[in-house]
Order: sequence, then structure tokens, then C-alpha cells
Amino acid sequence: MRHDRAGLTGFAGSIGGGGLLLSLASVAIVRGRRTPKVDIEVATQEQEGSL
Repeated sequence: MRHDRAGLTGFAGSIGGGGLLLSLASVAIVRGRRTPKVDIEVATQEQEGSL
């Protein structure tokens, strides 16, 4: 049985690239959800301190 090395390499690269994109997207989603909440808390504390 012979395997096409170029085809297998392309397939492995596609799987690896997809996994990398999935990881980056999940990090971006988690960081994106956290940032506004922290900004709102800081803004609220600043307003309470200035009154």
C-alpha cells in the first residue's frame, strides 16, 4: 500500500491549522467577554469616588 505524502501532509496541515484557529477564537471570545465587565466595574467605582 502506498500513501500520497503530499496529500497526507496537506491534510495534517489543515487539521492543525483548524485547531489553531479554534484555539485563537476561543481565547478571543473569553477575553472579549471579560473586558467590558471589568471596564464597567472600574467606571462605577470612579463615579462613586467622585461624588
